[in-house]
Amino acid sequence: GLDATLENVRCDSVRKGIFAWKGPYIINATWTLVQVNLTGTYAASAGSPEVQLTQKGDSGTAKPGGWTYRVSGSKVTIDNGVTGTISGAPGSYTIVWSNGITYTPKQVDLTGTYAA
Repeated sequence: GLDATLENVRCDSVRKGIFAWKGPYIINATWTLVQVNLTGTYAASAGSPEVQLTQKGDSGTAKPGGWTYRVSGSKVTIDNGVTGTISGAPGSYTIVWSNGITYTPKQVDLTGTYAA
């Protein structure tokens, strides 16, 4: 068997991404690109009205306005040529548009009286 100190060094090396053994090794990794879905209600900067985006696949529509958009990775393009960069996580994406407007997820107001 291996001495405990040597084994700890090897384990620490593996955690750091350094392979600590001799011989052939194979790493099988599968990466799946998840389609960004922007469906949701967004507050817009610069005094623009809030917008509801509805998306199926890589394309969607906006209300109000009726414009369409297409998503590719972390980029989005409106049918009029305006482009945007998407950041954040599902359900809380932020879009910074090339026309200077930023969309942030609209916060739901849960204030009120609730029955138990």
